[in-house]
Amino acid sequence: MERTFSVITPTILRPSLIETCESIDRQSYHRWQHIVMVDIPIADIPDEKLTLIDRIKHPNRLIRYCEVAHKNVGNTCKSRAFKYVCGDYLLYLDDDDSYLGEVFEILNGQIKDEVWGVFP
Repeated sequence: MERTFSVITPTILRPSLIETCESIDRQSYHRWQHIVMVDIPIADIPDEKLTLIDRIKHPNRLIRYCEVAHKNVGNTCKSRAFKYVCGDYLLYLDDDDSYLGEVFEILNGQIKDEVWGVFP
């Protein structure tokens, strides 16, 4: 069974976001969705950071903005991104991290069709 993986990445548009996105783009397993949540209101983004957004565009990548300024960097954007998720499984990847190797292919092969859950 082929599953779809959704990845949420909250960001303040650090340059490391490019490698984060490229690590997803390099995956040979193509059933993924990447939601990049920019934790800066769009009106406040400097021009030099807007060019970074152009560099990470991909057909499987949604770029959305947290329009309201807040103090809990990342957490609000993670919550707001959830409404865009359409995959079978959800992963979080920070904008200064990247995937090594074939993450989605390995996950798809290891996940069994069993009912399970994570409880607090």
